[in-house]
Amino acid sequence: MPKITLYTQVHNAGEYLEPCISSVLAQTFSDFEYIIVDNASTDGSRELLEHFAAVDSRIRLIKNSENQMRIRVGILKEYAKGDFYAVLDHDDWLEPKFFERLLAFAEENNLDIGCAGTCMHDMTTGGVGYRSTPRPFVLPRTKFAEGYPYYHTFLRTNWGKVIRTRLLFDMDGSKIPPLSYGGDTLQLFHILRKAERIGVDSAVLHHYRIHPESQSYQYSPKRFDADVCLYEDAVDFLAGFGSVSCENLLFIRRVYANALVDTSGVIEKSSLEPEGKLREYRRILEHPITRSAYAQPHEEIRNSGRILLNRVVRAGRQLENGNAELAVIIRNMAPNCCSGMTEEDIAFLAREPRMSEALWNDDRTALADMLLVLVKERVYDTRPDLCKILHDILPEDSLLHMVKDIHFLKRHSELCRQILWGKRAEALDEMTGRLLYGRKRHMEELYLQLYLSLAALEGQETAFVFGKIRLAEWNLRAGRLDDCRELLDELEEMGVGEHGEVIGLREKLKAKEVRQKCGKKYL
Repeated sequence: MPKITLYTQVHNAGEYLEPCISSVLAQTFSDFEYIIVDNASTDGSRELLEHFAAVDSRIRLIKNSENQMRIRVGILKEYAKGDFYAVLDHDDWLEPKFFERLLAFAEENNLDIGCAGTCMHDMTTGGVGYRSTPRPFVLPRTKFAEGYPYYHTFLRTNWGKVIRTRLLFDMDGSKIPPLSYGGDTLQLFHILRKAERIGVDSAVLHHYRIHPESQSYQYSPKRFDADVCLYEDAVDFLAGFGSVSCENLLFIRRVYANALVDTSGVIEKSSLEPEGKLREYRRILEHPITRSAYAQPHEEIRNSGRILLNRVVRAGRQLENGNAELAVIIRNMAPNCCSGMTEEDIAFLAREPRMSEALWNDDRTALADMLLVLVKERVYDTRPDLCKILHDILPEDSLLHMVKDIHFLKRHSELCRQILWGKRAEALDEMTGRLLYGRKRHMEELYLQLYLSLAALEGQETAFVFGKIRLAEWNLRAGRLDDCRELLDELEEMGVGEHGEVIGLREKLKAKEVRQKCGKKYL
């Protein structure tokens, strides 16, 4: 009886198949059987497999008439004779001592599952990365929950490990739902539920090729369902050892958040129309698990949300007008900023890349500030509704609700930014300087009304009186005599009626009133 059974399934493996098979036949440990399933290859892979099977009796070649992507547990249960089994993808390869070292590691430590390190080869960039541990570790079942974050990454894939075959026979495959991707992770954690001891060796013994066209990078409407299923299975697995710790709960939320980065990336690169992408993004963002994960303050999780939001707005930018899906997503992600906005206004915000961070943080002040920056830069000179959008963003008690003219925002954008960020004293000083030295002030009445509001909020009585006098003076020049008189009366009530400028304005007001009466008399 062989010590280990290796399983590979093949479909049009091309140039990668020969190195894969050769790496197995070159193992320093020779007591193995090799089950290879050909899934209806049409590129010459089947003929190459027939050649290898003819020259090495350890190979059992099984030929399928159609491509069956999932690992065939039934085939392993029917044919595997080894105490352990391992899985190798048709385009990967093994170091010569994979069997020898990993079996020794498993037997010396009485392991049910023994994992090796993997070298990851990115076939697009040529880059190389490693999934490995600096030193070996072994965990008994009593430590499975405690050590979950340390071994999780090694138990996500079928490859790169040896597993006691009896665990496969003990596993109830009927309880494992079919997934569009991630099925091997689900399968392995169901196997792990039966294990007593696991370990990870420090040696890198397995090589994995990353292909952009692999199944993991292909869009499927059920891909997000797989993310949810894997999260729920992780919770269920850990609950089997007692209450799930805060540390483990945060960890599986991080895993889930990173999975959403991959899933949303696949959606973005898919052939879906922008509306279809937005529907998928909305489904992800509205899911309760996503909401609970993104509520965590962990930076890795927060970054996942930022990436997803950026993909949402990129899809939104491809639409000419507002979109209901986009509006719902943005309102859900930024309720403080956008709950009262129209679809068109939300689409406008989404089209501006510099808005994304403020939207993600649901930060009204930062979002309004960016809008003021864009106004200052005159990026949107043709949008007279920017004041309305600004008002929709700001809290109701903001002084900037007084500003209803885009031209005022353009001329006094820095002043408005100071007010926005709560720098009222600095804003008041700047405005006082302009008033004292007669510098040009666009839309002076509004400027003075804003000045008076700032002075009142800051409790600056001298500035308030100064502002009242300037506003009375402006009304007099504008011929609004009743308004001027009302302001002078208010100043009288405040006890500053004897102020020189107030007295002077009273005299000028009376003179204008006399001239006005004379003019009416002669009319």
